[in-house]
Amino acid sequence: PPFAAVFVEVEVDTETGYVRVLRVVEAVDCGQVVNPQMAEGQVEGAALQSVGYALYERMPFDAQGRMQFRSFRDYTIATASDAPELTTILVPTHEPTGPFGLLKNAEMDRRARAVLELGTGSGGSTCWLAAGVTPTGGLVTTIDRRTGPDVRPLLARAGLDRFVDAIRAEHSYTWELMRLIEAHTVGGRCRPPFDLCFVDGAHSWDTDGFAFFLVEKLLRPGGWIVFDDLDWAYANATDLAPPDAELAALMSGEARSTTQVSRVFELLVRQHPAMDVVRVYGRRGWARKTGSGDPEAERLLVERLLHWIPPAISTAARNPTGARRTRSPREPVAREGTT
Repeated sequence: PPFAAVFVEVEVDTETGYVRVLRVVEAVDCGQVVNPQMAEGQVEGAALQSVGYALYERMPFDAQGRMQFRSFRDYTIATASDAPELTTILVPTHEPTGPFGLLKNAEMDRRARAVLELGTGSGGSTCWLAAGVTPTGGLVTTIDRRTGPDVRPLLARAGLDRFVDAIRAEHSYTWELMRLIEAHTVGGRCRPPFDLCFVDGAHSWDTDGFAFFLVEKLLRPGGWIVFDDLDWAYANATDLAPPDAELAALMSGEARSTTQVSRVFELLVRQHPAMDVVRVYGRRGWARKTGSGDPEAERLLVERLLHWIPPAISTAARNPTGARRTRSPREPVAREGTT
């Protein structure tokens, strides 16, 4: 994916809350620039789309869940007349993994490359997770008890064994999560390695509740955690493994009848300040960790760009070749209900 740093100057009416974007400066490292004019146009188009998404576009629903806007006549988007002053700085580099040194431009590739699975089971979900990372050459780290089925033959038959690291835990995956946190801790801080975590293991408040807080440390900004079987309860299970049956026998009637995964999701995940998008689709709960991208890479890029950008951006913003492209500002049209 490309790297980018965006600087925005806005004007805010503190009494009405009306926001007007005055100027946007975007510096993009998109690899070798083949067609500068088209590259600049793509960056500037994406910038205008972002302004529209933030300030103009909205989808109101009534109490019955019906969308109140029936057509694009009511759905307001940003147009050319709403465009702020746009300055694009292309930072040409050579990307050895891309054709002719190219990278994507104004598009972020959010396909998961590093996936964590808690609860391997018979290996079915491991296979489709591994199939999902094959285009990126990624890796699925799956953890389950040592007493569970050996999924390596299944993965080999599917041709997916090289995309999976199967960890056989002695007791619980929470202990293995501790080891992962230790392995990725540098200078007293955990550097999260995973883009996605799929939880389909213990189905208990104690294990999965604790596991969520450990996974949050291992999940990259913008990464997702998915909980399967929100409606599952020990009381309704007919095929418990011996260790799970022993655990269920020690539970109270309330604990056996409670859908413990849904309690973890609603009381811990949904209320956690690090989760900015929380959704339920059928029997699965999805939550996204706040932020996106690699903070360290973004910090290094900003340092590089600040080396190129003089203090007076409005008069001297340039790319390394000296080319500069600035669009004239236009007066935005006032939008009713803009926040």
